Amino acid sequence: MFLQKLCNSTCMVSRQCFKLVSNVTRRPFLTRCPSFVLLLQLEGLGSCLAFLHRHDMKPVIVHGCAVPEEVEMTPQVLYNVKNQLVEDSMRMVNVLEAQGAPARPLFSGGCILEAEPKNPLSADLRGIVKEVNPEPLKWCLRSGHIPVISTLGETSTGQVMTIDSSEATEQISQILAPLKVMFLNTQGGIVDRGDQHQSTELLTRNEQSTAIMMSLNADRRRDSTVVQVNLPADLENLLQQPWCTAAIKKKVMRISELLNKLPPESSVVITSANAVLTELFTHHGSGTFFKNTEPIKKYKSLADVDLKRLNELIRRSFGRVLKDDYWERLQGRLNTLYLSEEYNAAAIVTNEQVDGMPYLDKFSVSTQIQNDEKARAREEYYYREQLEGQGTSEMLWEHVRRDFKSLFWRSRGSNKINPWYFKRSEGSWSDGQWTVFWYGVSQPKLSYELVDFAAKLPSSFTEDDDIGSKASIAE
Repeated sequence: MFLQKLCNSTCMVSRQCFKLVSNVTRRPFLTRCPSFVLLLQLEGLGSCLAFLHRHDMKPVIVHGCAVPEEVEMTPQVLYNVKNQLVEDSMRMVNVLEAQGAPARPLFSGGCILEAEPKNPLSADLRGIVKEVNPEPLKWCLRSGHIPVISTLGETSTGQVMTIDSSEATEQISQILAPLKVMFLNTQGGIVDRGDQHQSTELLTRNEQSTAIMMSLNADRRRDSTVVQVNLPADLENLLQQPWCTAAIKKKVMRISELLNKLPPESSVVITSANAVLTELFTHHGSGTFFKNTEPIKKYKSLADVDLKRLNELIRRSFGRVLKDDYWERLQGRLNTLYLSEEYNAAAIVTNEQVDGMPYLDKFSVSTQIQNDEKARAREEYYYREQLEGQGTSEMLWEHVRRDFKSLFWRSRGSNKINPWYFKRSEGSWSDGQWTVFWYGVSQPKLSYELVDFAAKLPSSFTEDDDIGSKASIAE
């Protein structure tokens, strides 16, 4: 299912986030829904999808009927699967329309999914997707209906075959290029089950919920659920875990490969069918969120840094130009420079004479500013990303937070990203012009000294003219 994850649990911010999502989610979003979800959580799922449809967000539902690999897909088994899929489609459509959301069942996926045998040398009637015809889906969406697709494909000779629902979802996603793909189950996101290897493998085989434990920051976990996986940075660490079975690796690798074929703003979520709205319209979400992000590199000096590109990033991000001597003055104070591979995000931490406390001198995320609609939409995406705590900005912050147990920084009082900072700080002070933030400070006297130091710092910029960027962060 495709959508944009939202932030903040207060009513006011939720309404603002909902407006943002409804404005940007004109592309359809896809939901992969196994048969057991329809059996156990159909009413909750139908209510969530109808809500989204009423607010001009366009879901596309893909559902299948899992048959164990050891069971041969004979004509009789295929006949039973087809009957089950027809029944599931009708039940889903009935629930959606009872909620006021018109839906159209596409009983045979053959009009959408052209198939070819998974094993040409076998009589088994399992298939793989050869080609996707998006026209029936677009027709449904244009007419204001929710497409409900059963995962049956058809070969060029007219033979009907079953298609794995995950594969069908991935192939359709590549054609529709959604903002979000949701893989639904009955439990929620990927769960940290510790050393329960046997139950992990059982859950995976039954497509219930992949159990994964990762060495992620505490703020990226919600209870025992792995909240966020940044790709490719987290991939190697995940695959090296001793509990990471072949089935788990396959699941995560497929998500990684899918994201590489989707637009950069797209994401994938594994969550419960009953928690779709919680995942989309609250800061904490309810599942496991996968996102492609730029790798972050660390530098202890400026010798290997392209200062021209870094200058341009900061100019775009803050809308102002750095003073000519900024980098020269930074040389003796630089502690760590964090820089994304493509120079779209940077954080500069310095050593200051305030009880050895490191200072976050700059934190910025931006994109190339171009005079076309796609670039402007991308700028909006990165601004939303700051508010929502996703993607490169969140990954950059995690690098800083992991390396520095205490930190302070300041931001202009008018900075639109300040709500993002308040969530990640443990204390703050404001005089209207500046807001000073900190974390890891337990002594009140030290916090006064930090505020006094930060408030008196001269500006790093030669001017305050706004040149149009919305991704300004810490100064």
